[in-house]
Amino acid sequence: MSLDPQATIGGGLYIGHSGGVHINPEAIIGNNCDIAHHVTIGASAMGRKGAPVLGDRVYVGTGATVIGKIKIGSGAKIAANTLVMSNIPEGATVMGVPGRIVMRPRRLLHPLPCR
Repeated sequence: MSLDPQATIGGGLYIGHSGGVHINPEAIIGNNCDIAHHVTIGASAMGRKGAPVLGDRVYVGTGATVIGKIKIGSGAKIAANTLVMSNIPEGATVMGVPGRIVMRPRRLLHPLPCR
């Protein structure tokens, strides 16, 4: 496991199985995130600068790769073996290679007041 001490990591990080986890020194991880084993959170290839910023309560599944100067919104879920290379909105669920949004959070609609 390579958890660089220069990475910015919020409180409550949970790594259930520590094998194969790599976190870039420039990465920013919010509070109460859950990272499974064999996950890479790192920079893009070919000398591009920047690393991911994960919001609060983000789940990253087994074998997922999150790379580049991107933002993962709070409450997002990244499925196992997913490759994420673009921004993900809050509460979205992402799956596949490359990662695609397969579910968005439900918005509660407030009914108009009766007159």
